[in-house]
Amino acid sequence: TNIAVRGDDGSISAIVSRCRDRRDELSAKCATAALDALAEVSPNAVMTVTGEVITSWNPAATRLLGWSADEVIGQNTTLITPPERSHEREQGAAHLRGGETVNGHATVRLARDGSQVPVLIDVVPVFDAVRQVWIGLVTMRDGRTRDEVVEAAVEAAVRAETRSRLLLASSAEGIAVIDGEGRLKAVSSSVERRTGVTADSPVDPVLTVHPDDRDALARTFRAVLEHPAEQPVALFRLNPSGGEARWREATFTNLLHDPVVAGIVVNVQDVHEREVAARALRESQSRWSAVANRSSDVAMFFEADGTIRWVSPAVHEVFGRDPADLVGTTGFDLVHPDDLEYVMTEFLTGLTYTGDHVTVEFRVVDSDGRVRWVEEVATNLLDDPDVGFIVANVRDVTERRSAHDELARLALVDDLTGLPNRNALLEIARTGLAARDAEHECGVVFFDIDDFCDVNDTLGHAVGDALLLAIAERVSPMLSSCCSLARFGDDQFAVFCRDVSDPQQIRGIVRLVQGAMEAPFHVDGHEVFVVLSAGVALSPPDDVDALLRRADTALYRAKRAGRGQTVYFERELAAESRNRLYHAGELRRGIERHEIRPHYQPVVDLATGKVVAVEALARWTHATEGVIPPDVFIPAAEATGLIGELGRQILDQACRDARRWLDQGRRLQVSVNASAVQLMDRSFPSQVAETLILSRVAADQLTFEITETAALRDMGVVLETLRRLGELGVEMSLDDFGTGYSSLSLLKRLPVAAIKIDRSFVSGLGQSSDDDRIVTGVINLGSALGYRIVAEGVETEDQASMLRDLGCGVAQGYLWSPAVPAGDLLGVIDRIEGESPPY
Repeated sequence: TNIAVRGDDGSISAIVSRCRDRRDELSAKCATAALDALAEVSPNAVMTVTGEVITSWNPAATRLLGWSADEVIGQNTTLITPPERSHEREQGAAHLRGGETVNGHATVRLARDGSQVPVLIDVVPVFDAVRQVWIGLVTMRDGRTRDEVVEAAVEAAVRAETRSRLLLASSAEGIAVIDGEGRLKAVSSSVERRTGVTADSPVDPVLTVHPDDRDALARTFRAVLEHPAEQPVALFRLNPSGGEARWREATFTNLLHDPVVAGIVVNVQDVHEREVAARALRESQSRWSAVANRSSDVAMFFEADGTIRWVSPAVHEVFGRDPADLVGTTGFDLVHPDDLEYVMTEFLTGLTYTGDHVTVEFRVVDSDGRVRWVEEVATNLLDDPDVGFIVANVRDVTERRSAHDELARLALVDDLTGLPNRNALLEIARTGLAARDAEHECGVVFFDIDDFCDVNDTLGHAVGDALLLAIAERVSPMLSSCCSLARFGDDQFAVFCRDVSDPQQIRGIVRLVQGAMEAPFHVDGHEVFVVLSAGVALSPPDDVDALLRRADTALYRAKRAGRGQTVYFERELAAESRNRLYHAGELRRGIERHEIRPHYQPVVDLATGKVVAVEALARWTHATEGVIPPDVFIPAAEATGLIGELGRQILDQACRDARRWLDQGRRLQVSVNASAVQLMDRSFPSQVAETLILSRVAADQLTFEITETAALRDMGVVLETLRRLGELGVEMSLDDFGTGYSSLSLLKRLPVAAIKIDRSFVSGLGQSSDDDRIVTGVINLGSALGYRIVAEGVETEDQASMLRDLGCGVAQGYLWSPAVPAGDLLGVIDRIEGESPPY
C-alpha cells in the first residue's frame, strides 16, 4: 500500500510504501491446487477436513459412497460415520490435531443409500508454514477388495510447492511425475524407498526397469504424448539394485496442459502376485494344451446345446475328421444313429448341474464309414468362470470292446464243439418262452451218451473229445431252424424247440437224433457206437428253470430205465421227484437236525503256498441215506423256499468256526455263498450284523460269494443289500465269473472286491486254446479293474503254475484239498503249507 507525504505547500514530498509478505498465501493456493489435482486423478476416495468439517470430496469418493461433492462439502463428518463409530471420529480428530498420521485403519462408512461400506482409512495432517495443522487429508480405500488389490492406485503426483511435496512423501502408492521429455520431476516416498531414485538423483530411473521391459515403457510414454486424452497402461518389472524383480503396472495420465501440474502423472501399482499367478495359469494352460495336442485321447469343449467350441488334433485319428471342420457343429452328429437317443438321454440327465460328470460308451462313425466304439467322460463346467464349457475326454475303446464281446461270445460257446453252451441255451430258452403264442409250445430234450465214461477210460479223453465233436457235427445239420442244439454238460446235449404245435414234432426230433447214432463213428482209428438216452419236457411252464428241471427229471428216469430209453415228463414223474430225499419235509427236518453243515475248502496263495482263506460249502449227511450231493438239496432248498433258512444256518456256523480258529491262533478269511433269496431279503444285512456280533468275528473276515444270476433277480434291491453289507465292512466276491452274463456294465455296478474264475474254464487250461484265452482275458480284465482273482477247480500243478504265470493270485481245488469238516481243517492247512511249494 502506498501513502503520499505532502509538504506545507501541499506538494508531495515523499511516498511511504507498506508491503505485506504474501509468499505463504501463494504457497497455500498452489498446494491447494496440487491437492485438488491429485484428488481428481486418484482412484481412491479422497476428502479433506478442517476440524470435523468436510472441505473437499473427489469423484472416487462419490463412486465409493454415493454422496456427491455438493451434498457433503460443508457437512460434519458425522454424515458419513455410523453412530456406533462416533468414538472413531473423535479419536481421528484428536490424532489430526496432534499432527499424527493414521495408516490402514479398517472401519466402515455410511453410503448414501444407508448401507455400511467397509473401508481402509489413511489420515495425513498437512501443515502450514508455521507447522500448524492446516487440513487433514483423508484417503478411503474399498476394504471389500483388499485381498484383490496389492497396492490400490491413489492420487496423481505433481511437483508443486511444499505441501504437495509433503503429500507425495506421505503417499503409500508408487507415484511419479515426469515432464514432456521424460525427465523426472517428482516421486512419492514409496518410489524412493523401492528404487533409491529421487527427483534430483543422478541415477536414470529407466535403469531400475528390467532391460526386456524398457521398450514397452517407452512405447507407452509416446502413446500418452500422442493421445493425451487416453490413459495407457504399461506392464514392466522393476529391478532395483540388489532387490527382487517384481511386476508393476503403470497408468500414465497426461496433465501437461494443467498449469499447476504441468507433467505426466505415472501411477504405479505392485501387481507381482497377480501377474505371477496369471503367467502360471497361462503356462499351465499351455502345458495342458501341449498334452491335449499330443494325447491319443480326444479332448473337446462343448456349449450347453452340444456345439463344439474346441477339439484336440487327436480327433483326426479317432474320428477321421479335421478339428477345424468340427468346431461349430454339434457333437451328436458323430454318434451312431442307433446310439443317439441313449447318448442324448445320458447327457441331458447326467450333466444337469455344474460339476456333474457322466461316462458313456457308444459307437461313432468315422469319415470312412467305419464304426468305432468310444468311451466319453464329460464334466459340466459351464458355470466355472475359468472354463465355461462342458469338457469331454473321448477315448477309442474299439479293441477293448471287441475283446469284451469276444470274451462274452466265448462264455456262451462250447469251446470243444462250437455249439451254444449251457448259458447260451438258457438265454435261447428264455427268449423262446417269452415269444411263444397261445397256439404253440416250446420243448426241451436232454440227450445223454450212455456209458460215455467207458470211452474215456478205455480209449482216452482225446478220443472222447473227438467223439463229442463228431456227434455235434452229425446232428446239427439234421435240425430245422426252429431247433437249437447245445452242449449242456460233459456227455449231455440239449435241443430246445420253438413253435411246437404238436407233441409229435418233439417225438420226431428224438427219433431223428437217436436214429442218427445207429451208424458207428470212426474216431482216431477207432470204431465207436453211440447210444443216447433222452428226457423230454414241454411247456407251459413259463420259468426256464422249471422247464429244464422237468427235462432233467425225465432224463434221470430214462437213465434208470436202461440204455437208449426216452422218457416224457408226466405228472407221475413230478410226484416221484417230490418224493425223493430233497422234498420239503425231509429237507426241513435235515435243517432242524443240523444235518447240513459247512465243510471248508482251503484257498491257497499261489505265490507263497500259504492258505489265506476258506470257502464254506454246505454238506448234508442224512441220518439214513448218507451223503446227499449239494446239486440235489440246494436246488430243492431254492424251489421249496428253505434256502434262506439254510443260508442263515450255514452263516452262523461258519462265523462260530472262524471264531474258534481265531482263538487257536489262526485268522482265516471265510467265504460264504449268498443266495438270491438272501440278497433280496431287506433284513439280511441286519441278520449278518447280529451274527458277527454274537460270534465276535470282525466283518472284514467275512466274504459273501454271489452269482451274476442272483444279482440280476432284482438289481435295485440286490444293490441296496450289497451296499449295506459293504457298510458293515463285509467284502463281496463274484462267483463263477464267465458262466453268466459277465457284462462289464454289471461288473461295474456290483461292489465286489474279487472275481472267481469258474472251474469249467480252469479244467481246460493247457488243453483248450479257447479256455486259455478266456482265463487270460478274465485275469487281465479283473486285474485292470482292480479285482482280486480267484481260480476254482484247480486239480493239477500245471494248472496252478499257469494260473500264477497269468497273474492269478489265489486258487482252490482238489490239488490241495476237497472241502473238509471244521475239525479237520487246521490239520489240512498244516499239511498244505508243509508240502505245497509256491507255484
